Amino acid sequence: MSAKRTGTVVAHLSDCHVDDGPEPLERLRRTLDAVRAVGTAVDLVVLTGDVAQDGRAAQYRTVRQEFDRLHVPVVACPGNHDVREAFAEVVLAEPATGAAPLHRMHRRAGLAVLALDSTVPGADHGTLDPAVVDWAVAELADMDPAAPALVALHHAPLRWHPDQLRSLDAAGTAVLRSLLRAAPAVRAVLGGHFHHAMSGVLDGVPVLVAPSVAPRILPPWEPDGAVVDVEPGFAVHSVAPVGAPTSFFRRVP
Repeated sequence: MSAKRTGTVVAHLSDCHVDDGPEPLERLRRTLDAVRAVGTAVDLVVLTGDVAQDGRAAQYRTVRQEFDRLHVPVVACPGNHDVREAFAEVVLAEPATGAAPLHRMHRRAGLAVLALDSTVPGADHGTLDPAVVDWAVAELADMDPAAPALVALHHAPLRWHPDQLRSLDAAGTAVLRSLLRAAPAVRAVLGGHFHHAMSGVLDGVPVLVAPSVAPRILPPWEPDGAVVDVEPGFAVHSVAPVGAPTSFFRRVP
């Protein structure tokens, strides 16, 4: 007899960069086929930004059609290639909100997910406004303190090397630290932007970066900073009622 499963299985995808051509869409379809094939049923998909290459509504509609076929709840936050107005209308199915950051709280599959908008319009790096801390605390106020929560944002608070800038700037990283201190229910921070599977720790909380659906960007110590057309990838995080998630990182043949 198999043991009753506890906790939540999260498929974590990032950096789809779907444009008007066939290749990014084909890579996304292969990745979603692999998500379907995960042996343990996926309860939730978290998509950490750079959903569309140019941030146009038509590109988001294409992506949404593909994710709708999974029949699994999807939580998404924008990345630096995304455009807030179109992202809100199509991905979040909400009225356009203008220039305001798209911070959203989602309760899905037994988890609270704080999906944060770390984007700086027109820039590659990310940041967070200090007001997001009070917002997050208010959103989590009626939760059982023992219930697990995740933070999802595009710009993971990591860097390639100690001499390299973080994708989330110093001010944004300080804000995220404040949020984690104020919200002890957060078990992990999920991010993207680097196009590689990466991990780290921020004030005792695991930081987990999904490999990209789009081609990889070589780390800066590699020659010419080239893009490598290797397999897409995604992560699977098993979030138990207690403790840090267990994570698996998978390439898609």
